[in-house]
Amino acid sequence: MIAIPLNNSNTLNNDLLEPLKEFIKDIITKYKMSKIDKQLNSIIETFEPLKDRDIIIQNEEDVARFEKFSNELADLEDFLENLEDLQIDNEVIQNKIDKALDIVVPLNCRIAGNLADFEMRDLCK
Repeated sequence: MIAIPLNNSNTLNNDLLEPLKEFIKDIITKYKMSKIDKQLNSIIETFEPLKDRDIIIQNEEDVARFEKFSNELADLEDFLENLEDLQIDNEVIQNKIDKALDIVVPLNCRIAGNLADFEMRDLCK
């Protein structure tokens, strides 16, 4: 707990107000960085095991599932690119954004390629 001295009129002294504002701003920034860091860790932990897995599309049900998954990955990619555009002044966070993009983008490209291959195979039947 922080003790805030008050002057005789029970109002915050301006000399104390600015440091208090900065302190609160720092706490909010650290909280936001912590939340972003946790989200990035979750993305990496979830999708990294998938990046080298085979993507097998054999029927229309697979097509529907992978199209939905691909759309979700595209949304995630947009989120990561927007986060990257913020140019957060934290090297660890920036490295995690880059790592997540290095996982999500190729995974989505492989899915899109396999969906296109299935469509071509289907047309050639």
